[in-house]
Amino acid sequence: MTQATRAGIDVGYWVSHCEGFRVRSGNRRLGFVQEVLEGGQTLAVRGGFLGRRVTLVPIDRVLAIVPRERRLWVSSSPTIRVPRAVTPLLTDDLSPPAHLERKRRERIAA
Repeated sequence: MTQATRAGIDVGYWVSHCEGFRVRSGNRRLGFVQEVLEGGQTLAVRGGFLGRRVTLVPIDRVLAIVPRERRLWVSSSPTIRVPRAVTPLLTDDLSPPAHLERKRRERIAA
């Protein structure tokens, strides 16, 4: 993250407020930051076909962040994939898994 520090931006602030930023690893597009977890220590990155895959990326894997472009780059080191059973817990109300979970809860409550 030395490039971002040299640019004069507050890296700690932007990493903890990077929800919605596009995430890349070299030339590969990984997805976007769905949520900042564990007090700003981990990023939940949603990607894959139809945005069904959630990957947890530790903050120390962030190489650079460009707030103006809403992008960040991470190292290509292995990250943690979240099992699909947990994925709806990390989603907003617009995603298909969250929508299905909300419908299931409504049926149970009725």
